[in-house]
Amino acid sequence: MTDLQDRSDLPIALGGEDLPIPVANAQPRHERATAVVYPAWATHASQRHVRDLAIASRQSDIWLATGGGVLHWWPDLERFTRYGSEHGLPGNAAMAIAVDGKKRVWVGCGDRLGLYYLEQGLWQHYAPLGELTICRLTTDSSGRLWVSTTDGTFGIDQPDAAPVVTLPTPGDPPRAIAAVNDTDLWLCNAQGIHRRNGEGWVRQSEYVRPEILKLARQGQYLWVATFYGLERVDLDTGEVYRSEQWPAGEVTALAPAANGLWMACRGQVGLATENDWRPLKKLSVEAPIVALGAGSEDEVWIGSHSGLWRGDFSDIQFQSSQSPPDDIGLPVGSKPPATFSNMVQALAIPQQNRPELWMGTAQGLFRWNLVTDVWRRQGQLGQDIRAVVTDGQGETWIASWTEGLSCLTAEGVVDSAPKLPDLDLVLAMAPNPGGGYWVVGMNGLYQHQGQEWKLVLPAQALKTGWIQAIAQAESDHVWVGTSAGLFRYLPSRNDLQPVPGDISSADIRTLLALPKRPLLVGTQRGLYWGKAKRWQQVEDLARRAITALGWDPQTKRLWVGTDLGLYRLKPTQQTWEVVDEFTVQTSGLAGNHILALTLSPNSNGGSNLWIGTPCGLNCFSY
Repeated sequence: MTDLQDRSDLPIALGGEDLPIPVANAQPRHERATAVVYPAWATHASQRHVRDLAIASRQSDIWLATGGGVLHWWPDLERFTRYGSEHGLPGNAAMAIAVDGKKRVWVGCGDRLGLYYLEQGLWQHYAPLGELTICRLTTDSSGRLWVSTTDGTFGIDQPDAAPVVTLPTPGDPPRAIAAVNDTDLWLCNAQGIHRRNGEGWVRQSEYVRPEILKLARQGQYLWVATFYGLERVDLDTGEVYRSEQWPAGEVTALAPAANGLWMACRGQVGLATENDWRPLKKLSVEAPIVALGAGSEDEVWIGSHSGLWRGDFSDIQFQSSQSPPDDIGLPVGSKPPATFSNMVQALAIPQQNRPELWMGTAQGLFRWNLVTDVWRRQGQLGQDIRAVVTDGQGETWIASWTEGLSCLTAEGVVDSAPKLPDLDLVLAMAPNPGGGYWVVGMNGLYQHQGQEWKLVLPAQALKTGWIQAIAQAESDHVWVGTSAGLFRYLPSRNDLQPVPGDISSADIRTLLALPKRPLLVGTQRGLYWGKAKRWQQVEDLARRAITALGWDPQTKRLWVGTDLGLYRLKPTQQTWEVVDEFTVQTSGLAGNHILALTLSPNSNGGSNLWIGTPCGLNCFSY
């Protein structure tokens, strides 16, 4: 008899919604990282979007750089460990990874965030390189780490010492680096292939070509991956060889093996030898293959934007943690299960007596029960969710860029908003304190009251720009933020009034209207507050692009999300004062670009701040 128990952490798609089902109890074990740099922070992100992989000296010990952090995977032992921004990584956007000869793991994360290494379970910053942009990592035959950046190439032996080799960058940013030792060092970029010569680089005259993508060194050969296929250079004779057996097309990944070269070309993985091409079974999903690693004998590890695969000439198997947020639902046919989308664009908590977090993402709507830890995906409400608004009574409205508006009742019944043929694209949505909702489309502002929809403010009435944000705290007027300034709309008179002052021409991105408090206006050039004709700018946030606003009524503090980090402000008699600043370098933020904010009370009597970023979901408890 199969060992099953009623569990609801793995739902299955049914009627457009993922519903819990009984699942097998045998799952890969999550070995949680014991050391946490930022204990008040938690990251929730899928680690299926692989960007690079490295194999440690012990076979089947895989390290993955993903869009949701770093994943350490032991497939043979059915174990995995997740590392995210709370463990010391500078955000979740891991780009490159390598394991040096001392089995130390190194990772490069994001733009101008520098190099990090794992030491006693914590990710530490390699200070000598500062905050450079890491492009590629590799090791040579001695185990030395080679770091290729936009500002130079470096050979590193110890995490507490400066690089032993420093080379300038030969023009454009590096695409790949291949190393055997100090003198046998190769690099390619948009200008072609370069070889180390003393303290600099020499461009190889026969390879001054922009279509070169990857390099690999093996014996006396240099393997060259291009947009058009694979080439092999004999470094002893200079001969360039191209086999008719090798497939033509864009080569996206290379990995030398004992009996040939693993190559990914046009979504197909195979082993290339001098006169042969042995392809594996094709992946069951059309996802870019970005990294390969040679395993034992005829085994290869395949990193793709759909996850990690383990292949040989008999089969290809998907490597799965079998738990959210990586896996939500069961496989459909031969395809892997759906995954959480890390681009979190809207957040809402519909009811306090039903603690669920609703997350609008680039790939649809997700619901997470904060008590039972059950994740579900509402699959039929469209993609690119821009807004999630609740009335607190069990009715929730979801605005999708692709499908328009949908209403989800407390009973789980979905009702697509009818009779709105001219509401093509939904840009924003907000509740009406008197009942109903305001909805913004490219055609203008709509009002929903009872069962009726009405276009109350056509886009032509603005004369310039388009509506991007809307908020209402008082019954007699609605604040309308546009790409060309702030307006006040009076519903009783159907009157649109431009707001004078500094924000009359500002690019308004977000609004926060609180009862009996000044309006808060987030713009591309900073945060403003005021009412009627008096508006002031918060000087501490001048020239910051304001992207999200949230108010904590418990602590009377304002949370401000920007494109460069998160801020906590307190009101003073004259203005707002910044009391805390959070970035990926100083906190557990998943990404510096904040897309959404919402708050909820926690069990300790404090607050949870939920933060949506392009690199996943954060929770900050305070």
